[in-house]
Amino acid sequence: SPDQPKADYILGNVWQNRTWKRAIEVDPQSARGPMAEGDDLHMRKLLVPMRLEDIQFLGQLKLEQIQVDLWPHRDPTPHVHVRIQTNAIRLPLRNPQPKFLQRFLGESQTWLTLFESIVQMSKGVALMNCRSDWRWADFAWAEFNERQLTWRQAITPPIRILEVTCPLRPKGFL
Repeated sequence: SPDQPKADYILGNVWQNRTWKRAIEVDPQSARGPMAEGDDLHMRKLLVPMRLEDIQFLGQLKLEQIQVDLWPHRDPTPHVHVRIQTNAIRLPLRNPQPKFLQRFLGESQTWLTLFESIVQMSKGVALMNCRSDWRWADFAWAEFNERQLTWRQAITPPIRILEVTCPLRPKGFL
């Protein structure tokens, strides 16, 4: 349909290896599509949700209802902890602010964690400057076996995936 976003990535069969993880890391260079190639100045990784419920829920949210927190770590290898949260579900506050304070401070938000993941990076990446962007992905359905094609009936592509991008550190001054 004309209102549907265009896919930035075309992914292979990410469900061929069963996993307990809520999201898996995919190298964008193993994908196809307009965003797959990238550049030589950044390292990119894609986080693809693995549960049907997460895929459907993320697709229904507005971007302002999703918050992504990135925490860089260097030990033992460079990696970024990713937490994806939403405020789409209103939870009652145990100790709400008095009404007169709400006027000045605004209504406080409760963020519910959808899932967390770790994205591995290579050495030479400036972890403190990493950023995240939501992208759209479709699938190369020809790579799916007959049993896995039931996912096609349950998923309306494109699906929302997270792209984590970190710049490479400069190698020298000149």
